[in-house]
Amino acid sequence: MSEPQKLHPISYVSTIINVIKNNIFLVVLFLIFGLKDFNLTDYKSYIYPGIMLTFFMISFIINLIRVYSTRYWLEGKYFIVRSGIVNITRKEIDIRRIQSIDTTQDLSERILGSVKLQIKTPSDGVDLRSVSRPQSVAIEQAIHKAQDNLGAELDSDGINDNSSTTTDNVQNRAFEKIYSLSFKELLFMATTSGAIGIALLTVGPIVMGVSDYLPMDKIFGEFSVVVKNSITGIIFLIILALLIAHIVGTVIEFIRNYGFTVYQSGEQLKIRYGLISVQSVTVPTDRVQAVYEKQTYLRKLFGYTSLSLIVTSDMDDGDDEATPNGRVEVLPFIKRKKGYDLFKTLVPSMYFESPQTGMPWRGFHRYFWRESLVILLIASIVHYYWKPYFYPVAGVLILLLVIYSLLAVNYSGFTIRGDEISVRNARILSYRNYYVKRDKLLGVNINSNPFMTREHLGNFKLKIAKATSNESIGLRFEDLRKVKGVERFYLGGRRDESI
Repeated sequence: MSEPQKLHPISYVSTIINVIKNNIFLVVLFLIFGLKDFNLTDYKSYIYPGIMLTFFMISFIINLIRVYSTRYWLEGKYFIVRSGIVNITRKEIDIRRIQSIDTTQDLSERILGSVKLQIKTPSDGVDLRSVSRPQSVAIEQAIHKAQDNLGAELDSDGINDNSSTTTDNVQNRAFEKIYSLSFKELLFMATTSGAIGIALLTVGPIVMGVSDYLPMDKIFGEFSVVVKNSITGIIFLIILALLIAHIVGTVIEFIRNYGFTVYQSGEQLKIRYGLISVQSVTVPTDRVQAVYEKQTYLRKLFGYTSLSLIVTSDMDDGDDEATPNGRVEVLPFIKRKKGYDLFKTLVPSMYFESPQTGMPWRGFHRYFWRESLVILLIASIVHYYWKPYFYPVAGVLILLLVIYSLLAVNYSGFTIRGDEISVRNARILSYRNYYVKRDKLLGVNINSNPFMTREHLGNFKLKIAKATSNESIGLRFEDLRKVKGVERFYLGGRRDESI
């Protein structure tokens, strides 16, 4: 691959599909307004379709030129990608610093046999949007071979390049399967996932909106009057919305995680999953910033949980990034003990000490009283200018806030062991654990207002790198003495054994 290589001809077909997807809004406008009252004999009828077609053709030609002019090749220790005819863009990636080669394949690309290829380093990356599957395999093999050769040269010269993490263990390229999600586990995971909430928010308003147009007389016969004019109808619609949301959420989760499999080779993990859109993600475990666990209370009853790695990301283009939020779900559904046993082999430097739960009860009301006042104010305004229908909704929201406060006080907390801190945040439907090493922390924020100080309460936030940005991990309304202990932990001081 030392000579410049062209993209596969299939890239031109992919370009047409991508242009249509990127301009779907214009296509819909054309179908709605462009063809409405179209008159073949009136030249004015061609103006709007002509404008739409012009925008479409400009986008198509630009993408066509990009595909036609793109060349890639290996030159010495660099992987080079060049594109453009007038304004030529040339990008050089140091092969020794390449940490992952990821692929994404949606339904249209699966039909065409093409993939989106992302080659990443700790600080940069290159994106080949449409290459054939054999082409992506050939590129990956060529890069691995070049890395092996460069690694052998470094070893023979006695040179240790600390900036390169990919030359370690390069001789072992065989990936061993360490975890796979069975069909039974996948179905169980989908039915107990939190996707029902998202689906409910999406489907619920639709069901309520079309309820007025449902043929109640045909569906319920003589009972249609009862269904329409009583609380029974509302209950029916709620149950129907919940049922549809549960089905939709289950199907979405099932399709997204179908065939979920994790492979390991040295310090690299390769994760492959998806039924319609197939993702293949490579994760170097030495880039891990924190370990994240999310366990719903329903799954807790059966002893299952999900474990993820929080990593830094390399590319700024979040739309095509395989891990756009910097959180890679490695074990989406697994027995908790088995999952932590496996993670101790993946990240052996971590202790995974369970957080010590229990927060001060003097902070209980602080989780909900301000929010409750705002909700009641909104309900009062709605009542004054419209109808008092929002009061029941306000009552439900306040009740949820009180439940959240109870969960937060009883089940949130943190623990420090050596150079590692574990933090648990309890939510309405789940709790979330974070495990972070001190050397991965970017900073700590401690704050407390006079009212909190009087009650000996404080807040803390720990900042870690995540994707191309960062994330804050912390607790609110914790004992001020313990909060000060977190600050000493970050500064590297001796931990207070009474924490």
